[in-house]
Amino acid sequence: MLWARVYRRGKDTVLALADEELMGKSFEEGEFVLKVGKFYKGKLIDEKEAMELCKEATIINAVGERAVKVVLEAGLASERSIKRISDIPHIQVVFYFV
Repeated sequence: MLWARVYRRGKDTVLALADEELMGKSFEEGEFVLKVGKFYKGKLIDEKEAMELCKEATIINAVGERAVKVVLEAGLASERSIKRISDIPHIQVVFYFV
């Protein structure tokens, strides 16, 4: 299961996705700190529902193996976009519409 939270601001829809077991944890590597907290904590959903939410989002912030896999499988980013902090994958996607 994945934690998912949707934020709507003007024309933007921000989707925050995190693997369930990462909630409440922090990861550090050098100067980078990744905190998986209330920003991601909305409701627990499965990967299929997460895929649907990805299609509506203009900004996606995903952390964890399963959350990142959903974004990749949706075709919204590539493996090159993944950053790892203490071996935890993290991806951010921003779509600009002119």
